[in-house]
Amino acid sequence: MDLNRFTEKMQEALQSAQSRAIRRSHQQLDVEHLLAALLEQESGLAGAILAKAGASAELLGQRLEQELDRMPKVNRPDRCAAGPDLRHRPAQPSPHTGGRRSQEAQGRICFG
Repeated sequence: MDLNRFTEKMQEALQSAQSRAIRRSHQQLDVEHLLAALLEQESGLAGAILAKAGASAELLGQRLEQELDRMPKVNRPDRCAAGPDLRHRPAQPSPHTGGRRSQEAQGRICFG
């Protein structure tokens, strides 16, 4: 994964999410870690989007903490890998689309 392809805020969120996973002794970085990190960002978009949609960022944050508490822990993690929900192998070009990848696959992030 090339972090330079992401915005500064996203790079910060990914680093914060990884630190959160390591602090909690989680073996892998999952969507919950990333969403919690995005919600904690000052002047970040995640909280603003939720507020505009009428959702409570605070309630979601509490629910995320509960989910993170339930995740399995390992002894002394010094690093963690991206979990299956964050990792994606790019789709192979489809012969039905003239060799192009699907629009769905083009928009996904790839964590090698």
